[in-house]
Amino acid sequence: MNKLLLLSFLTLFVCVNFSLNAQVQNDLKCKMTVEEILRDQSFDIDDAIAEDAKYITQDLISELDSIYIVLNTSSEDVIISMEKLEAILVRVKDINLNISMFDSDLEFIEGLK
Repeated sequence: MNKLLLLSFLTLFVCVNFSLNAQVQNDLKCKMTVEEILRDQSFDIDDAIAEDAKYITQDLISELDSIYIVLNTSSEDVIISMEKLEAILVRVKDINLNISMFDSDLEFIEGLK
């Protein structure tokens, strides 16, 4: 009788643990605003490149959010978002934008590939 009770509790614990972990929502780890990110760059906020950097940063944040949202949907949506992210990262590299604040997000997403 004790074994049956212990086995029941163990089974219940494992089921609850899996259901709680399955409901964990991943979201953007970088909580900085676009303005904070721009202030963390090597260029001055008044430089001409700052406007391009602003739009690229907004695109990067938007696409990372999209990837986290579509993780629980179809894999086709994730592939499309990953391709968009790759294009944004090329633009980031072109203007030498510091995106170290997104390292955790990018490492997480890289782990999905």
